[in-house]
Amino acid sequence: AKWKVSAYALLLFGGEVKVEHTEGVLTVDQWVRFKAPAKIAVLVRELRGQVDKLLVEKTEKPELELYQCPAVEAMLKLLKSDGF
Repeated sequence: AKWKVSAYALLLFGGEVKVEHTEGVLTVDQWVRFKAPAKIAVLVRELRGQVDKLLVEKTEKPELELYQCPAVEAMLKLLKSDGF
């Protein structure tokens, strides 16, 4: 079966994200590559870091409310719009 997953879903929830500034490339787990300007690549990597931290916090404190968190809002906008 084939699965369709958005680029931002992979970037935010996939494996390790690396930014190759000079090539203008984002790599997920050393096998999925995305072309992106360095500025966008760094923003995505930073958002991913914030989302990862929030997921850890939420698992440690299930009562934690995240619905008004700027990182969650940015993540939801990217996932809903696929970056457009």
